[in-house]
This record gives sequence, structure tokens and C-alpha cells, in this order.
Amino acid sequence: MQRIFVEAASRATKPVVVLLAALALLGGSYAAVQAAKPPPAPAPPAPMISSGPDDPTTETTATFAFGDAQAGVTFHCRLDGAAYAACTSPRSYTGLSTAEHSFQVQALDAAGHASPATSYTWTVQEPVGGLTLDGNLSTLLYPGASGALDVRISNPFSFDIHVSQLTVTVRRSTTRNGQPNPACDGTVNLTVLGQYSGPEPLRVPKKRTVSLSELGLPRSQWPQLLMPDLPVNQDACKRTTFTFDYAATATKVNR
Repeated sequence: MQRIFVEAASRATKPVVVLLAALALLGGSYAAVQAAKPPPAPAPPAPMISSGPDDPTTETTATFAFGDAQAGVTFHCRLDGAAYAACTSPRSYTGLSTAEHSFQVQALDAAGHASPATSYTWTVQEPVGGLTLDGNLSTLLYPGASGALDVRISNPFSFDIHVSQLTVTVRRSTTRNGQPNPACDGTVNLTVLGQYSGPEPLRVPKKRTVSLSELGLPRSQWPQLLMPDLPVNQDACKRTTFTFDYAATATKVNR
């Protein structure tokens, strides 16, 4: 029998630890002890997209703002299934085609663990031209008075349209009794307090003319006009007709 000699410790020293290898030499058995590996760090949570383009839209550019609940992460973005690439918020794209698009963003921690992707899908449409707009003021105006403009939208097409970005501006030229009235400057004596502020887009049925009131929208959301009470005599604007320019974007309703 092979003998293992362990030198006795002197009284002044600590007890000697006999290695497991000594048990092997004596024919004994032992269990291997391995240090447990720490569990892998969890991936960051999915990012949050806080803003993006309207859906649908006629804009061929898009900008996204995003962030993550976990501090210190970086981001990878991609558009329409392309390869992910490093990005920061905000991320913008230009020259988009008229089609459906999909934006995705992932968060990565310092170890390279990637979060689930967050997606944003929207459609770029061709604008539709040819619609007409006009309006009726809800009340007569005088210096210091305001009123709401009930805009009417005419859809001449054989399909429904969505209307958005409705704006109204006042022309400089005015008329009185059908004749030009240069003494009353429209842009000075009538101002737009607020543009249309209701929901968008507005759906207008095919071959129909509808007003904001007919769509059930309250006056508080119509364009708001004010005739300012100026420190000069405004008698030149009595019985004067003001003219407005209207603008809006229309797209075909596909569903």
C-alpha cells in the first residue's frame, strides 16, 4: 500500500488542509466540485417609439423618436427588412416610395444582448388633387369680435377620400359691393386665431360635399377668425367681403 505522508503542523501553524488528490492516491473517491456559473444577464426591454409619421401620409420623409427603460443601452434600427445598423434617436428617412413601410428598432446592452424589436408600420400614399374647399362664417364680425369658419369639402371622385392638414389664410384684397376695396386690407383687419384642430383624417364620401358641421365637429374645432379692434378707424371695412384661401391634403381611401 502506498503511503501518503502529511507533515504535521507545528503548534504555531494553522491545521494543514489535505488535498482531494491525496484521497485519490489512497484509492478513495471524491465528488468533483465546480463553481456555478452566474446566470446570463437578461436582454434589455423592447424600446418604446414615442413618435413617428401619420398613417396614412403623403409625406415621403419619416422621423422616429424612441428610447428604452434601461439606461445605458445603444440602438440598432432598420427600415423595410434591411440589415440592422447602429442608430440614435431621432432617426429620419427620406425619399420614401408610395408603399407600406416598416421601421424596427432594438436596444443593446454593453454585453451585446439585443432586446426584442419594436415595429412601426405606416403607408405613404400619392396625394389626390381636384377637391374644392370653401366656407361660411358662423357670425358677422365687427372690431373685437371672433367667429368660427364652417369649412365645406367637395369630393368629385368616385371613391371616398381622407382629408388632412386643413388650413385657412386670409387674402389681402377685399371687395365692397362687388368692387375692390383697397382701403380695407384683409390681412390687417382679419386674422386667423387658430386652424382646424379636430381629428384627422376627415373621411369624405364619394361624390359628396360635406361641411365640418355636417361631420359632427364642434365649432371649437373649426378654424377661428378674429377681427382685431385696431387703434385706427376701421370704417373702410364696413360691409366688406373678405376672401380666404384653403389648403388640404387628400388621399384615396383604400379600405
